Amino acid sequence: MEFITPGPAQLVEVDMPIGNDFSFDNPTYYTVANGKFNFEVYVTRATLLQIKTSFKRIFLVVGPADNIKIKILQTFDKYKVLSFEGANADGQYWYNVYNDQPLANRIGHTELFAALSAESKDIGLEKLGKFVGRQTRPLTALYKQGKINRQFYTIVKNEIRAMHAIFAIERIKNLQNKISDRNDIQKYQVMVNALLAFAGPNNVENVHGMFSQSFLKDYYDTLAKSKGKETSREWGPYYAYTLAPDSIQMHLLGSTLVFAKMVGTSEFDSKKAYGLYKKEFPPNAYTNFLDTVNSKKQLNKPTGKIRLDTATNYKTFADVQRHYNGRAVYIDLWASWCMPCRGEFPHYKSLWPIFRKKNITPVYISIDRPAAKKVWQTLINFNHLEGDHILVNKSLMKDIAATIYKNGDVSIPRYILIDKNGRVISWDAPRPSDSGILQMLAKM
Repeated sequence: MEFITPGPAQLVEVDMPIGNDFSFDNPTYYTVANGKFNFEVYVTRATLLQIKTSFKRIFLVVGPADNIKIKILQTFDKYKVLSFEGANADGQYWYNVYNDQPLANRIGHTELFAALSAESKDIGLEKLGKFVGRQTRPLTALYKQGKINRQFYTIVKNEIRAMHAIFAIERIKNLQNKISDRNDIQKYQVMVNALLAFAGPNNVENVHGMFSQSFLKDYYDTLAKSKGKETSREWGPYYAYTLAPDSIQMHLLGSTLVFAKMVGTSEFDSKKAYGLYKKEFPPNAYTNFLDTVNSKKQLNKPTGKIRLDTATNYKTFADVQRHYNGRAVYIDLWASWCMPCRGEFPHYKSLWPIFRKKNITPVYISIDRPAAKKVWQTLINFNHLEGDHILVNKSLMKDIAATIYKNGDVSIPRYILIDKNGRVISWDAPRPSDSGILQMLAKM
């Protein structure tokens, strides 16, 4: 697979599937050289993957023996920014343009209210069905014209149906919370139930897509709540996935175990759960992946030091600066609930050599609340985050909001680079995944 993109060298992230299933937790990073990079995906049937570049996010359906070429063009025209050659090229283009227009494609308030206020539930459901049917009509036309194959058609159609089910259900539930009429509440619930069935909760094909997987997880979470049991000793809050048929359960629980291994969680005993999983299900892509990761973890134990600074009482950001006076620091503002923050952690491995060479101390400041201290420590150790770690108190958090964010919205991740003289080189430094940080550090 060849990928061509404008601009200087950069890092590109490809969310690789696990087996034939979509996954957020198996990223592979590539450096673009001379505007190009190539990568291979090993699958035995078609599946969805995601490519993240500094220019845009790209969705790609790939299957065995597919050869695909992607170009990103420097234009603000969403209809011209991408071009595809190879397998299902017309469908790849159409689906990426479709995803670039969420406001135009998702059901609007007017259409939703028209369905909810219909004289009967059947008419309302018919209106919703017609709306989704219009969304997939161009896709169906491409299939009938022979421009896309059946596997591509099935995955993308399932993705679109699941996406609309997720967002429509979310809107309807918000409305349910704002009304008191029992008849309307029940009518809205009929719509929710129909949308849940519409997107296919027992359709194992849904594990191959992104929205489709999210729909399955939402569906079984809702089912667990209706049964009055939302957790278990073995699986914690992911107990709901055990309510799925075995064919789907294997994928949802496998995905949960990968998340626990690659991202980190203290919500359940993942080691014990993995033992149960291997007894319950035959060897599969998830067990192969986890066994490989576990063996690599043993071979690549970290050598750097992790220092949790729970003793120093930092009241202001200036206190932090004074504490590190005489040392250059790269500050990482993050939180355990921030997935983009945690997604940057794997990229630190490319920074360790230059940190050591330039005598730069990485300082991680978590804006988690004190109650999250255990999760904070777990994630630090799991991700082997070499450097110093600070968990904010109320005073420090208040000053960070004032000093760094000027009392505006506190958005993370955020990175700050300070030289050994205490001078701030950048209040908004490049992320570890941005090749620009290497260039900035090299100049210090």
